[in-house]
Amino acid sequence: MRILVVDDDPIIHEITSLILSGMDVGGIDFASSGEEAVLRIHHAKVAYDCFLVDIQMPGMSGVDLVGFIRATPGYHSTPILMITKETDRKYVDGAFQMGATDFVNKPLDSFNLRSRMNAIIQLVNKNNEIQRLKQDVVGVTEQRSRPANLIQEVRIEDVDGCIDYLRLENYLLYLSRSDTFGMCAFGVSINNIARLCTGMKEYEFRFILQDVAEILAEVLKPSRFMFSHAGGGSFAGVTDLGRQFGRQRFLDRWAEVSSRYDLYYGDGRAFVYNVSVSDPVPLVFKSQQATIRALRKAAMDAEMIAGNLDAGSSTEVQKKVSGI
Repeated sequence: MRILVVDDDPIIHEITSLILSGMDVGGIDFASSGEEAVLRIHHAKVAYDCFLVDIQMPGMSGVDLVGFIRATPGYHSTPILMITKETDRKYVDGAFQMGATDFVNKPLDSFNLRSRMNAIIQLVNKNNEIQRLKQDVVGVTEQRSRPANLIQEVRIEDVDGCIDYLRLENYLLYLSRSDTFGMCAFGVSINNIARLCTGMKEYEFRFILQDVAEILAEVLKPSRFMFSHAGGGSFAGVTDLGRQFGRQRFLDRWAEVSSRYDLYYGDGRAFVYNVSVSDPVPLVFKSQQATIRALRKAAMDAEMIAGNLDAGSSTEVQKKVSGI
């Protein structure tokens, strides 16, 4: 496992080297700026498996570097651990939006960094296994012929505020330390998703979810928000709308925004659907794990209202909640 540590403080280089040297992480390279990191990435003979990036640096910021890494072929899913200070909170939303995986606070301590890195090592191993399985599947059948999978989370790209579920939980853990005032969790689910997707191919399902995610982002603006596809036709998220997040108000706004979007099956038929939304679940004064449970509960509430749990659709959210 190869790691690139990017920080303009040489003391951070020394501390991370000392802490990580006792772990089975392989080689560690260092860069003192975003610009130097770009050069190292370009000239690396073997791709990096993980990045530790200071969120605020002179010149190219850590947020901009995350965007560069995600846009570089081969690094779409590579874990990026942001190194932050308490004063960096205003940059955190941008970092997660650009593709940061997790965060670790300064001053660095051995236990916290090691626990984060152990989680990242597991993520790297999981990503490698997923890539291997994808190659095996592609060798057997073309993607366009595969049926839609209503269990797996689908990665949705280029939608404001939409990140993958792991990053959403890590973002929520960051917020729960000091910044959940006025924040609430919510869930949105496409009604009767199993019936609507009968016979649907994987690529059709992805296009539908992409459009639904774009509608959801427009509905939530201009509030502060993050959300993720959580499996099936369900989305889970957080917003600072707080008490202003009402189910009927949300659905009225959804009707207004969705009227500008036309969704279709692959054969040209109109995809006619409705959505259900949970009541908001306030996050203030909740512990870190309680905020995660609130997020999962909101998603499950939306599924229950939408009729998806009763219909027997097994989604990623159900699997997560059952493990609480």
